[in-house]
Amino acid sequence: MYQSRYERYFRSLTVLCRMIRDAEFFKSRISKLEGAADLGDSIMNIVNSKSVAEKPKPSGTPAAATEAASEKPQVDDEKT
Repeated sequence: MYQSRYERYFRSLTVLCRMIRDAEFFKSRISKLEGAADLGDSIMNIVNSKSVAEKPKPSGTPAAATEAASEKPQVDDEKT
């Protein structure tokens, strides 16, 4: 029980840390451009306000999901 909670927490923490590092890199690069003003700071504020959500668990059986993914839409080839 506790193990799954810690796994979810650390997975989301890793994703959030990566997002922050990417935003910091973007800020450092964009700040060198004329006219960028405070775009880097705006991006950092957005990233810092975000939280990482869990992936939804697929419903149904794995076989049903595979079949649904492999179905091709039918196309009418009528020529007028």
